[in-house]
Amino acid sequence: MSTTIKEEKETASLLDSTQVVIKEALDKLGYSEEVFELLKEPLRMLTVRIPIKMDDNSTKIFTGYRAQHNDAVGPTKGGIRFHPEVDEEEVKALSMWMSLKCGIGICHMAEEKAASSVIRAKCQSVNWKGLAVVTFGQSAK
Repeated sequence: MSTTIKEEKETASLLDSTQVVIKEALDKLGYSEEVFELLKEPLRMLTVRIPIKMDDNSTKIFTGYRAQHNDAVGPTKGGIRFHPEVDEEEVKALSMWMSLKCGIGICHMAEEKAASSVIRAKCQSVNWKGLAVVTFGQSAK
């Protein structure tokens, strides 16, 4: 690996470094630039905003993301991750890593990743009912 690519991976965002890994792999395997253009971003990205009634009767808006990286081998699958600092780029990168993981393992599902910007441990004002609304409201999208 050249020093430039190594340095790029170490300083890049998770999405950027994931794209570098995919580009390197495709180049080594002899795939065309068009394949990289298809795989460097998810096929679909969904952003949702969900209002949740808090225990103090205030309403707080939470943002959720769902990335469906590639559905070439079948329906997409994935989980939901709760974290107050989650962002769209992280969810995109995680969906891409799921594609790589399942592609290598010959899993017959396409990949997606979903996340919401709330976590029970850090947002004590979100009750279990609110967490369920975020989970199932986002999952149903």
